[in-house]
Amino acid sequence: MDLAPHADRIRIDGVEYHHGHTYNFAPEAVPTIKEIMFRTWAHEDEISDRRNRTNAYKRPQAPVLRPTA
Repeated sequence: MDLAPHADRIRIDGVEYHHGHTYNFAPEAVPTIKEIMFRTWAHEDEISDRRNRTNAYKRPQAPVLRPTA
């Protein structure tokens, strides 16, 4: 899970997913998860003028989302 610095976790249907952890999602959920991650970074870019893109503590990762079988 690769979330912007202001979002250390997201909650979907009462289940928390934390930044930096790896999760398996159903194939139909993957587009939604990707959209949520993208939107956290888009919001971060709006409020910080992209300064936090280089935050050494919470650097953006290359997320790998794999649907479960």
